[in-house]
Amino acid sequence: MLKPKEFIADKTITLPSGKVAEIRAGTRRDQMNAQKAIVGNDLPSAGIYALIAEFVQIDGKQIVYEEVVEMRLKDLMVLQEEVLGEN
Repeated sequence: MLKPKEFIADKTITLPSGKVAEIRAGTRRDQMNAQKAIVGNDLPSAGIYALIAEFVQIDGKQIVYEEVVEMRLKDLMVLQEEVLGEN
């Protein structure tokens, strides 16, 4: 059985909501996982939201796609810029 991958943040930021986001650099495997997570989802932004879920922890906890789409817009926009800009 595979052990869960340890999350090692490359960057830590405070979001507009006051929550702390830890962001790590992405890998090709992350991209493949994100693509699998959105199979059948035609929303144009689904890919970036899935990548955010792969690369980001909020307040020390891994997040999932469903949490990303329910996130406050200001927080989401900051994370989107970070993930697209850094990876």
